[in-house]
Amino acid sequence: AALGLASSCAGAVGVVGDDGGGVGDDGGTERRAKVAEVARLEQAARDVEEARVAAEEDDPTSRPEQVMTLKGNRITWLVELGAPPLPGVFESPKFTIRNYGGATMALYPSGDEGCTLVLRGPSPRPEGLQVMLFAGKGWKQRNLKPWPNGEDLVEKFGVCMARHYLLCGLVFSLP
Repeated sequence: AALGLASSCAGAVGVVGDDGGGVGDDGGTERRAKVAEVARLEQAARDVEEARVAAEEDDPTSRPEQVMTLKGNRITWLVELGAPPLPGVFESPKFTIRNYGGATMALYPSGDEGCTLVLRGPSPRPEGLQVMLFAGKGWKQRNLKPWPNGEDLVEKFGVCMARHYLLCGLVFSLP
């Protein structure tokens, strides 16, 4: 069964592909990194789809509303949006970033304006923790940033919410 994720990830490869820059092109390394990240996100989407299909085969009456996966420094959250009208918020299960536990994400659909993704967690946080949130293709122009104690990290994404699933998540860095 198709996830509808191909439209959110696959087209990005053409956008960030090589534009003919030659030796000494400072953007080449960045483009290759972006293409590699797109490939990793697509693989994560395939992994999530395999897990969803396996769960449905185990119990065909239950379809998971969300699936969380951890791979390296990336945590992905596949949110089953369902049919409109969408609820006001989708809440992720609790997850751990290395040894820091109790973090959650909340996805707030904003109709035609996309969505807002919020990262929450208890204080204190690990020293030097930086994160980058993403939703759909929204990761492409984001950077890692510190996640201060006592504050939620909030990012808005202009993604189309007229789909069955939305791949969200975060990439993190810890020294």
